[in-house]
Amino acid sequence: MKDPWSLLDQARERGREMKLPFAGALLPGEAHQLLRSVPEARIIDVRTQAEWDWVGRIPGAVMIEWNAWPSGELKRRAPSAGASSRC
Repeated sequence: MKDPWSLLDQARERGREMKLPFAGALLPGEAHQLLRSVPEARIIDVRTQAEWDWVGRIPGAVMIEWNAWPSGELKRRAPSAGASSRC
């Protein structure tokens, strides 16, 4: 098993190679490894309310609706105190 920082570095590099508009591309198996090895790790589910209702929710995930449906309007929120993200 790779250490968590190596997994995140690999995800960042994958994101750059794929020219993604976000920080990295973490594969499901890598996410599972992170969740098991880093107790503070959380899944942030940024799908729409409609997707949560129609497709389902991820148990234990923090749900933050990023875009409104059906308008697609971007919902901007300031991070809560003490919140941080890395990927």
